[in-house]
Amino acid sequence: MKMAYISHPYTGNQEKNTWHAIDVYKKLTERDQEVCYINPLDVFGNADEGELGYCQILAFCMELLSRCDKIVLCPGWEESTGCRAEYAMAIKQGIEIDFYHEEEKVE
Repeated sequence: MKMAYISHPYTGNQEKNTWHAIDVYKKLTERDQEVCYINPLDVFGNADEGELGYCQILAFCMELLSRCDKIVLCPGWEESTGCRAEYAMAIKQGIEIDFYHEEEKVE
């Protein structure tokens, strides 16, 4: 089974971004049950920044991404430092790149 990493902006409006990433995860999972989608905001989004700083969380995300077959970039990724870093890593590692568009509907 393929694993796909959902790259979604987080910083700026953490609560809104977390809920949107969950929605994207649900839509992708309903559309394609042959892929194991990984939502790092669900995994690391609740981490207390006192325990784990931004760089540590990004390092964990990069490790998780390195184990995936594909990255799905969500709207706004171009303005997100973390998403741009994940995109660059996907290019360097030869990970398949896909883009999520809001108009995508689950049939």
